Amino acid sequence: HQYNTERASQDDDVLLRTEEEQEEEPYPDHLEIRCHQSLVREDFDRAKTYRWRRSHKGFVCDIDERYIDKDTGKVVYDVEIHFDPNDKWGSHYVPQNPNNESIERQGIARDLIRFADLPYTTDIHLEGTFRHPMMIPDDMFPTAWKNLVREN
Repeated sequence: HQYNTERASQDDDVLLRTEEEQEEEPYPDHLEIRCHQSLVREDFDRAKTYRWRRSHKGFVCDIDERYIDKDTGKVVYDVEIHFDPNDKWGSHYVPQNPNNESIERQGIARDLIRFADLPYTTDIHLEGTFRHPMMIPDDMFPTAWKNLVREN
């Protein structure tokens, strides 16, 4: 596949395609749409600002609708958030959701939705990627760190 980094897809000005629109124009299959983990909390508040941390991967979600918010004039989304106990990214926060049902949220700002590369699909995993041996001398590491001790 042609590699498109998740970072290239994070621009908040870019409109996200709904599930219906993706049937005609799908996103690359190495990307998935994920919603910020704050959206699954019972105390989620649209008025608060939530930031993505590097370790945050959120939850897989679908874009059901896109529209202009009447109060703010900004584009917002209705999303369906899915819970998968076998999530590829192993989200840290697991909501109290014993049946693993999806939940829906309305009027969600673009900055709470992002793309994530699926594991092992980034450009370092492409065929023909340049790799070079590190060539670190063995004597730079303490013996206790070495798995194999050579006997001379």
